[in-house]
Amino acid sequence: KTDGSANQILKTDGAGALSWTDDAGGKILQIVQTVDTTNEETTTSTSFVTTNVSVTITPTKASSDMFVMANGGTVKVPGNGGYCNTTIYRGVTDLSAGPNGMSVQGQAYSGLASGPSGFDFRRPESLCLLDTARASGVGAVTYTIYFRVSSQTATYNDVDSPMTLTVMEIDA
Repeated sequence: KTDGSANQILKTDGAGALSWTDDAGGKILQIVQTVDTTNEETTTSTSFVTTNVSVTITPTKASSDMFVMANGGTVKVPGNGGYCNTTIYRGVTDLSAGPNGMSVQGQAYSGLASGPSGFDFRRPESLCLLDTARASGVGAVTYTIYFRVSSQTATYNDVDSPMTLTVMEIDA
């Protein structure tokens, strides 16, 4: 067997035949990020409302996917059974799979905060998704964090801890 050329990978057809081919797909084409340290917002809305944490990216390829991550920051809800859901929007489209945003109702992790009676509940934010359904093309795309509360008042980023929203363009 001979060696491949520069930037080639060894590929199998699944039946035992190996061949050298050009490396394609899966590469990070660009990264756009915002870090917010001062944004504090409250809501009493049971519908999702926008935070001011957003990133706009202009794809370099029409067929690329976007990997979106939100990390850090905090969500606070008072005790007495209230909870807060968070999610990521692309423009005006909620990218979560269900009615509760990117969270599981009744559990305190990744998109949900629920406080015990008499105590405020704070938790760091951690959301991520691979957006493969955006319209093809190379127009600018904006991703924004949204949140809502079941009852009472929720505060997003109440202790001014850094919230990082990162979008990576992936060569599909």
